[in-house]
Amino acid sequence: MSVLAVVTKAEEAAPIVRWAARFARARDARLVVLHPSRGSKPGESERLSLHDPSDDHAVRNAVRVAIKETLDRLDGAQPAPAAWTGDGPSPEGEAPADVDAAAPPEAEDEAATGAGTEAKPVTEPETGPEAQAEPQTEAAPEAGKDEDVAPEFIELRRVVHIDIHDAILAERRALGSNLLVIGAHHDVKDEDAGASLSFRLLDEAICDTLLLRAGGDSGLAGERILVPVSGGPHAQVALKLGADMTERDGGRVHPLYVEPAIGDENDAENDALWVGLNEVHRLVARAGVNPDAPHVDPLVVLANRPLAGIARAAEQGWDLMLLGASDRGAVRRALFGTVPDRFLRGREAFAVGVLRRKRPITFRIWRRLREYYERRAPQLDPAARRELFQRLQRGSRFDVDFMTLIGLATAIAAFGLLLDSGAVVIGAMLVAPLMTPIIAVGLAIVQGNLPLVLEASQTIAKGFLLALAIGAGTGLVFGYVTPGSELTAQLLARGSPSELDLVVAFISGVAAGYALARPDLSSALPGVAIAAALVPPIATVGIAAAKGDWTTASGAALLFSMNVFAIILAAAFVFTLLGLRGGKARPGQVWVRRTIVALTLLLCSVATVSVVLRRLETRRGAAFPISDGLRDEIASEVRSWPGLTLLSIRSATAKEAHDIEVVVVTVGVEPPDELAERIAGLASQRYGLDEPIDVRLITIGSDAMTRATGIGDRGD
Repeated sequence: MSVLAVVTKAEEAAPIVRWAARFARARDARLVVLHPSRGSKPGESERLSLHDPSDDHAVRNAVRVAIKETLDRLDGAQPAPAAWTGDGPSPEGEAPADVDAAAPPEAEDEAATGAGTEAKPVTEPETGPEAQAEPQTEAAPEAGKDEDVAPEFIELRRVVHIDIHDAILAERRALGSNLLVIGAHHDVKDEDAGASLSFRLLDEAICDTLLLRAGGDSGLAGERILVPVSGGPHAQVALKLGADMTERDGGRVHPLYVEPAIGDENDAENDALWVGLNEVHRLVARAGVNPDAPHVDPLVVLANRPLAGIARAAEQGWDLMLLGASDRGAVRRALFGTVPDRFLRGREAFAVGVLRRKRPITFRIWRRLREYYERRAPQLDPAARRELFQRLQRGSRFDVDFMTLIGLATAIAAFGLLLDSGAVVIGAMLVAPLMTPIIAVGLAIVQGNLPLVLEASQTIAKGFLLALAIGAGTGLVFGYVTPGSELTAQLLARGSPSELDLVVAFISGVAAGYALARPDLSSALPGVAIAAALVPPIATVGIAAAKGDWTTASGAALLFSMNVFAIILAAAFVFTLLGLRGGKARPGQVWVRRTIVALTLLLCSVATVSVVLRRLETRRGAAFPISDGLRDEIASEVRSWPGLTLLSIRSATAKEAHDIEVVVVTVGVEPPDELAERIAGLASQRYGLDEPIDVRLITIGSDAMTRATGIGDRGD
């Protein structure tokens, strides 16, 4: 187990080495300082001597000076564990070392160097052939020879590679490092492309990763560490690291909790402090740290915004401030927005670090799949992106064209539903313009474009209300002209949505987003519009409400809501894969995350409610939904009996005692007794019900009327 510290600039060598050594001691691990550089081809890493007068590289020499300074300061530190001193097997499985890693090489410690043996300082290189041939991993040399070896717990390595990022990852895997420390540089110019090496490594977080902004004499002391504890699991890891450091080296860690102020009175302030103190104790305990330990000193600051409270606490002066953060925006604000530059310079400078815990395996798998797709899927060029955005923005305006199309589509859908004509309903789907603003919401969420989200959402809401009014008006007129008429099968089918409707809506959203992002695939959009029913459910709501059938109306409303939420999420998913995130599209934006979570919860809730209501309505004997597939099966069953001709199939209403009514015409034969049972079995099998289905069979041409119940085989 090791801590890997990456140094790319000479000025950051000293503070990074100092703090990385403290982190390694806190985790009972050895420290590996890596200097990566770019080359013309991939190369292997090599371990460097801490004494190489021939190496004139500024960064590596600065690292050597920092390592020597750190080793000298460890002379007064607490005794190191076995992993540091070499008492027992080393972390890499090597033979036990005879050098006490906690003491400087010049210390005369018989327990570490052997009786009568005096260790020489590591800063005095020897140029003799014996010293040059001495293996670096051997025990301390005998007296009279130079000690040109790195102690067991610290070493310097270099790697030359065509890709520095890949080189660092390969080195981490080879060393088995559980913590990566790298300097934080304010040079992020293209966040989507990952121009900053440090931020790219933090995004991936293949192990616990710490971005450290430090300068001056930072790291000479580590007695006062501030750790805000409200950053979720990342803050818990940061707090555990800070607590282990102060327990090991001496000092105090101050878990910070920012509590909103609830008033100006003394009693209100005391109440807020008491609440904050209880909360910080709970969070400290959750991180696996004893809040009552002598080196743990909780701190509560009253502020309305977390960053404001952290900035106020930072002004008190610390050796290190550790924050846990989950997204790039929060990391940048924490590193470059909370601490003024004057606190990071000079003798009293302190460091700011942002830690992200190791990403879970599921996240890494998803990231690799997305990168694989992005490398192979054609990405939109800037011109195509602008064209797509303009097309969706124009289609999301509630103007005269939109109102005309939504009105005509709703009227066509309403008459198609009343006529029980699927072809007419399909025609209404092709005319309806609602798909465009729904897809626009998905794109706006991905791009972080709040104005477009609001505009498209308002268009969807206004279009829904207009279509609802037209549907209700059509239902009232039809009810006045043909009083006592029942709802048709097309209306009833949209009043009882199922979980399969959710799947169809999501797949339709994926297809719509992909087709819109590819101008050459625009011919697929009409088919997508047919698959994702939007206007027919609204018309069903209006017609059913006008006839007083609130059960069907509520079911159709649930179907419309389910379709809208599923299409938005599916479109956002597709646009993310296609790389359509704009400059403002940070996934860490609070409203973006909250919107996605809210839409997901709403979709799950609507789907659950619709399925439950459908089951309850069926059990209560409400109007039984007869799909086109069930009608075809019943017709086929009737035709299989000689002398029988199907006349009609009707779904019973809630007031009747039966569920399905089938009327057949007989010619010179008696109706078979088992026909009603066969029809009941077909209905039970299709809907997966374990309750009896009551079928009334009426025959014309015979005096017989048969009623039967049947239970189909439920396929679990």
